[in-house]
Amino acid sequence: MASYNGDRYIQEQIASILPQLSEQDELVVVDDASSDRTKERIVEFNDPRIKLIEHDENQGVVATFEEAMRNAAGDILFLSDGDDIWAPNKVARVLRAFAENPQAQVVATGIALIDQDGHPLDSRDYTKGRRFTPALLPNLVRNRFQGSAMAFRSSLLPKILPFPKRKGFLHDAWIGARNELTGGMTVYLDEPLLYYRRHASNFSKRHNLRMQIRVRVQLILALALRWLRPRPY
Repeated sequence: MASYNGDRYIQEQIASILPQLSEQDELVVVDDASSDRTKERIVEFNDPRIKLIEHDENQGVVATFEEAMRNAAGDILFLSDGDDIWAPNKVARVLRAFAENPQAQVVATGIALIDQDGHPLDSRDYTKGRRFTPALLPNLVRNRFQGSAMAFRSSLLPKILPFPKRKGFLHDAWIGARNELTGGMTVYLDEPLLYYRRHASNFSKRHNLRMQIRVRVQLILALALRWLRPRPY
């Protein structure tokens, strides 16, 4: 989990995750130098399965997720934002998908939108044009991978880390593209296993056409460079 100034929502999110974990599981939270009470809210759980790592300076969401992944010990890694809510059966359903598909490297799930107070929102506008496919070309046109609705095997880490630095695309687009390019299998569960919270602080600003093209070119070039020059994990 990457957290940043999320003290209003993070306890509800963590409370939706912990009951789904075994005693051997962990919740790695990297806080990206929050200036509110986010860290205090996490510590209040007093749960030994929570591993909190604190940044002294803000490093951005991609670097924060990379650090979380590098500090995770599990075989299956779930990505989580600090302001969403997991469906009660999310972990069990995703783990079953991995068990039923031993060749799968990534499992992605559907989402349902909620507002800042947790009330359901109409998801049709958000999902329009985002019918999931792991194929590279459609994802270069419009990314279908939602990071907080993804899980992957730790064996994928050497193929995706380190993340390209100072690029316009996010970690989820990179993970999905690298998995596809390296022959990894993706399983999609068309079930709303993530309640994706939409509020004033996280509404995505749609880039203008020039910026959209620039981000896609950055992704293509980064993929090509990593293919030609594999970097040590």
